[in-house]
Amino acid sequence: MKAYFFVITPLNYLYAHQASLDRRFKIEEKHLIVLSDYNRSLRQFKAIIDEKQWHSVTYPWYGKNKKTKNKLASILSEIFNFISFSLIIRRIKKNDSLVFWGNYNHKYLKYLNGGKVAVYVLDDGFSTINILRKKENDEQIKEGEKSFSFYTVFNVESTKFKIERHRFENITIKKYATFLPDHIYFLGQPLVYNNAISSKHYIDSVNLIFNHYSKQGKKCFYLPHRSTNKDYIPKSWYTLDFDFPIEYIHVLESHKSPGYFMTFYSTGVYNIKQLYNLENDQCVFWELPNDWIHEQYRNDIDSIYTHLKFNNFQVRKIKELTSDLND
Repeated sequence: MKAYFFVITPLNYLYAHQASLDRRFKIEEKHLIVLSDYNRSLRQFKAIIDEKQWHSVTYPWYGKNKKTKNKLASILSEIFNFISFSLIIRRIKKNDSLVFWGNYNHKYLKYLNGGKVAVYVLDDGFSTINILRKKENDEQIKEGEKSFSFYTVFNVESTKFKIERHRFENITIKKYATFLPDHIYFLGQPLVYNNAISSKHYIDSVNLIFNHYSKQGKKCFYLPHRSTNKDYIPKSWYTLDFDFPIEYIHVLESHKSPGYFMTFYSTGVYNIKQLYNLENDQCVFWELPNDWIHEQYRNDIDSIYTHLKFNNFQVRKIKELTSDLND
């Protein structure tokens, strides 16, 4: 069986790598297609992909797309993207192929197969939880979607799609940075960029968390998301930038813990707990106050915190720390 893995983000690749080694799929030939033209993501892909593990690795948009305000140039780039994508999917045959697809919301998914081959949707962070939640309330599933299954690390169920769960059972990944015990590592998210929360509330929240742990004698580090504009990040924060996903950390063999990982709801913390069997107190999700979140995001974010609590992850409320902070 041939398998084609379409990944958009480095996080997609982590799941694609796991799926490519999963014996349930009986894969004999595996092809990786990186659908990205974002330089920071491409650097991470180059760092983590071992091309020897794949029959082919293709970057159809690498070096081809340049961001521009010129409308004609943007149209031509989009035409190029679609043509290069179409040439790849022509190779996919109904009787001998599987497709693994990162990011259910990507606009090219609808062009993929029209139900002709089995498609396994890879996780793209916690969005999987909300996609399935919304689809459960959708009375009609599009024809092409009927062949979809979800290949997921999350403990989810669906009456509309087949769920194939994993726990990174097969994966062996490269290790890069060494994270030290007793340090606090906060994984940032592009919440200000996406207008999910104001920069004031974002900064206030992280400051409250850092102050809380600094009083315990712990050193705190902030790890910005790769897509974040860091102009609003206070210079007082110790920041760490990496050209690889956080999951590719190195756990010192002489220590049980690589440190303490904090976030609002970054999937990276969820994955680290699974990959390294960390204790609950080593991976903490800090729940943002509902009234700090812009209304259009509240239901989705609340669903993530609900999922985490139901599955016994440690979730603490930011407002536990706000006694001295004026809204």
